[in-house]
Amino acid sequence: MRPMAIGSAGRESTTLRRLVWFPIVIVAISDIGYVLIIRTQDSHSPDGFRVLFVAAYLALMAVMLGVSLLERPVIIRVRPGSRLALRDSLTAHGDRILSEHESIEALTAVVHGEDLAILGNNDAVLSVSS
Repeated sequence: MRPMAIGSAGRESTTLRRLVWFPIVIVAISDIGYVLIIRTQDSHSPDGFRVLFVAAYLALMAVMLGVSLLERPVIIRVRPGSRLALRDSLTAHGDRILSEHESIEALTAVVHGEDLAILGNNDAVLSVSS
Protein backbone atom coordinates (compact mmCIF):
# COMPACT_ATOMS: atom_id res chain seq x y z
CA MET A 1 0.00 0.00 0.00
CA ARG A 2 1.34 3.40 -0.88
CA PRO A 3 1.12 6.19 1.72
CA MET A 4 -1.15 9.17 1.17
CA ALA A 5 0.51 11.78 -0.97
CA ILE A 6 0.98 14.61 1.52
CA GLY A 7 2.53 17.01 -1.01
CA SER A 8 -0.27 16.70 -3.54
CA ALA A 9 -2.82 16.87 -0.71
CA GLY A 10 -1.55 20.37 0.12
CA ARG A 11 -2.08 21.54 -3.46
CA GLU A 12 -5.49 19.89 -3.61
CA SER A 13 -6.39 21.47 -0.28
CA THR A 14 -5.50 24.93 -1.60
CA THR A 15 -7.51 24.34 -4.78
CA LEU A 16 -10.47 23.07 -2.77
CA ARG A 17 -10.38 26.11 -0.49
CA ARG A 18 -10.44 28.36 -3.55
CA LEU A 19 -13.38 26.39 -4.96
CA VAL A 20 -15.24 26.87 -1.68
CA TRP A 21 -14.43 30.53 -1.19
CA PHE A 22 -15.14 31.54 -4.81
CA PRO A 23 -18.93 30.84 -4.61
CA ILE A 24 -19.11 32.33 -1.13
CA VAL A 25 -17.56 35.59 -2.35
CA ILE A 26 -19.82 35.68 -5.41
CA VAL A 27 -22.90 35.11 -3.26
CA ALA A 28 -21.79 37.79 -0.79
CA ILE A 29 -21.31 40.31 -3.63
CA SER A 30 -24.70 39.33 -5.11
CA ASP A 31 -26.35 39.75 -1.72
CA ILE A 32 -24.89 43.22 -1.33
CA GLY A 33 -26.12 44.05 -4.83
CA TYR A 34 -29.63 42.83 -4.00
CA VAL A 35 -29.73 44.90 -0.84
CA LEU A 36 -28.52 48.02 -2.69
CA ILE A 37 -31.16 47.54 -5.38
CA ILE A 38 -33.89 47.26 -2.75
CA ARG A 39 -32.63 50.36 -0.93
CA THR A 40 -32.89 52.44 -4.11
CA GLN A 41 -36.50 51.39 -4.76
CA ASP A 42 -39.66 52.70 -3.15
CA SER A 43 -40.06 52.08 0.53
CA HIS A 44 -43.20 50.01 -0.24
CA SER A 45 -41.68 47.75 -2.88
CA PRO A 46 -43.64 44.46 -3.00
CA ASP A 47 -40.53 42.48 -3.98
CA GLY A 48 -38.35 43.76 -1.15
CA PHE A 49 -38.82 40.79 1.13
CA ARG A 50 -38.56 38.30 -1.70
CA VAL A 51 -35.19 39.66 -2.81
CA LEU A 52 -33.85 39.64 0.75
CA PHE A 53 -35.14 36.09 1.19
CA VAL A 54 -33.40 34.96 -2.01
CA ALA A 55 -30.18 36.69 -0.91
CA ALA A 56 -30.29 34.96 2.48
CA TYR A 57 -31.07 31.62 0.80
CA LEU A 58 -28.10 31.94 -1.56
CA ALA A 59 -25.82 32.81 1.34
CA LEU A 60 -27.05 29.75 3.25
CA MET A 61 -26.42 27.50 0.23
CA ALA A 62 -22.86 28.83 -0.12
CA VAL A 63 -22.18 28.14 3.56
CA MET A 64 -23.63 24.64 3.25
CA LEU A 65 -21.37 23.97 0.26
CA GLY A 66 -18.35 25.07 2.26
CA VAL A 67 -19.31 22.92 5.23
CA SER A 68 -19.94 19.87 3.05
CA LEU A 69 -16.35 20.03 1.81
CA LEU A 70 -14.81 20.13 5.27
CA GLU A 71 -14.59 16.95 7.32
CA ARG A 72 -16.95 14.03 7.02
CA PRO A 73 -17.25 10.54 8.48
CA VAL A 74 -16.74 7.76 5.93
CA ILE A 75 -16.49 3.98 5.89
CA ILE A 76 -13.42 2.84 4.00
CA ARG A 77 -13.21 -0.80 2.83
CA VAL A 78 -9.71 -1.98 2.01
CA ARG A 79 -8.01 -5.03 0.53
CA PRO A 80 -7.19 -7.76 3.06
CA GLY A 81 -4.07 -6.92 5.03
CA SER A 82 -4.12 -3.19 4.17
CA ARG A 83 -6.29 -1.90 7.01
CA LEU A 84 -3.51 -1.29 9.53
CA ALA A 85 -1.31 0.54 7.02
CA LEU A 86 -4.23 2.75 5.93
CA ARG A 87 -5.11 3.45 9.57
CA ASP A 88 -1.54 4.55 10.27
CA SER A 89 -1.51 6.68 7.11
CA LEU A 90 -4.80 8.40 7.99
CA THR A 91 -3.73 9.01 11.58
CA ALA A 92 -0.39 10.46 10.47
CA HIS A 93 -2.27 12.74 8.08
CA GLY A 94 -4.44 14.12 10.90
CA ASP A 95 -7.64 12.20 10.24
CA ARG A 96 -9.56 10.57 13.12
CA ILE A 97 -10.31 6.86 13.22
CA LEU A 98 -13.74 6.30 14.81
CA SER A 99 -13.80 2.51 14.66
CA GLU A 100 -12.30 -0.50 12.95
CA HIS A 101 -14.28 -3.34 11.43
CA GLU A 102 -11.90 -6.30 11.26
CA SER A 103 -14.43 -8.78 9.90
CA ILE A 104 -15.01 -6.76 6.71
CA GLU A 105 -11.56 -5.09 6.52
CA ALA A 106 -12.95 -1.58 6.93
CA LEU A 107 -12.42 1.61 8.94
CA THR A 108 -14.81 4.34 9.94
CA ALA A 109 -12.91 7.61 9.94
CA VAL A 110 -13.48 11.36 9.83
CA VAL A 111 -11.49 12.57 6.84
CA HIS A 112 -10.95 15.94 5.21
CA GLY A 113 -13.07 16.54 2.12
CA GLU A 114 -10.01 16.92 -0.09
CA ASP A 115 -8.72 13.50 1.06
CA LEU A 116 -11.64 11.67 -0.58
CA ALA A 117 -10.05 11.91 -4.03
CA ILE A 118 -6.75 10.63 -2.64
CA LEU A 119 -8.49 7.69 -1.01
CA GLY A 120 -10.33 6.93 -4.23
CA ASN A 121 -7.02 6.69 -6.11
CA ASN A 122 -5.42 4.43 -3.49
CA ASP A 123 -4.95 0.87 -4.78
CA ALA A 124 -5.59 -0.64 -1.36
CA VAL A 125 -9.00 1.04 -1.01
CA LEU A 126 -11.93 -0.98 -2.35
CA SER A 127 -14.68 1.54 -1.57
CA VAL A 128 -15.44 4.74 0.32
CA SER A 129 -18.98 5.30 1.64
CA SER A 130 -20.22 8.47 3.29
